[in-house]
Amino acid sequence: MNTTSSSSGSEALTEPMSPTAADWDQWHLVGSRRVIAARECDWLLRQRKFPLRPGVVAVDLGCGTGQRTYQLARWGMQTTGYDFSAEALRQAQRRPAHPRLSFDHWDINTEDPPAVLRPGSVDLVTCRSSLAYFDQPRVLAAITRMLKRSGSLYVVTPLPSPADRGDPFNQGLTPAQVTALTAAWGWSASHTFDGRRALLLRSHGLTRQGTT
Repeated sequence: MNTTSSSSGSEALTEPMSPTAADWDQWHLVGSRRVIAARECDWLLRQRKFPLRPGVVAVDLGCGTGQRTYQLARWGMQTTGYDFSAEALRQAQRRPAHPRLSFDHWDINTEDPPAVLRPGSVDLVTCRSSLAYFDQPRVLAAITRMLKRSGSLYVVTPLPSPADRGDPFNQGLTPAQVTALTAAWGWSASHTFDGRRALLLRSHGLTRQGTT
């Protein structure tokens, strides 16, 4: 995997570069998976502002092989998963057919949003273990455009240990990035479990209403 190095005096630091679509294709081919803990689902379903109701439109960004995307559809949401890895999408589309589920290709960092993602047309956007790989100002601007005024953003980010520093496939938001992201939304709920932080965010750009 490609890395970039910098040095200060005699100390050299190696930072992982963001994996390409081909890198993610290989990662998915060898059978790697993002495991969704049952207690993550339990916590999310307990949040009173989680939009679990008929007719909800959900978008899963960086959907990978579609495990989370499929769960959203099973909860009754009209759900589309987007990824730029052809192999991830191939595996996602092999899941059992579901009338509320679809997948599509979108290179989120370089391409404009699909035309179907009209301003104010989406109730829920999820980024599970994916936001750290995105051009965040660009993608967050796209997310806030597509969300309805009552829409929510759900983010799960790994909290890598020092041993994970050089692993390009286990990158998460820094504490400073989590703080900045949360501060931009009027309401938030958060929970930490199994080395991951979950954030449910609502009311982008409005005065803080509280946290849970």
